[in-house]
Amino acid sequence: MGLNNSLHDRYATSIQAIYDRIQILYKDANAVFMDIDMPELKVRDLKNPTGQRNIFTYLWTIQEMIDLQNVLNHLIEVYNSYSLIDVLSGKPTDYIELWIPVMDLTLDKDYEAKMNNNFKLANKILDQLFEYIKPYKKG
Repeated sequence: MGLNNSLHDRYATSIQAIYDRIQILYKDANAVFMDIDMPELKVRDLKNPTGQRNIFTYLWTIQEMIDLQNVLNHLIEVYNSYSLIDVLSGKPTDYIELWIPVMDLTLDKDYEAKMNNNFKLANKILDQLFEYIKPYKKG
């Protein structure tokens, strides 16, 4: 049980930190374009009616990764639609594809590495988007 609590807490913290950065990017774009709907982004609670953490943590992780991917891709779509892109290449930002742990029930180093790569990839994309909005920010 302790391992799953630890994983859930770590993943929830990582996802919420990414969501917080996404909200800043929406806010920054909204300050320029003033017509962007800003979603409320919050990690869902882990529902655990039976006390069996393994399956519920597993299902929660899958859904959170799918949600995170969708949220990131929506933000990318918004930024691309306002031409908040790489000015040197003129190319829009590619959509992101995260690793979803479907049918991967082994919590080993490989699983952890793939999840950590998800968070690194998400933050790398957000870093790019922060660079694209930077010229439009005051101060």
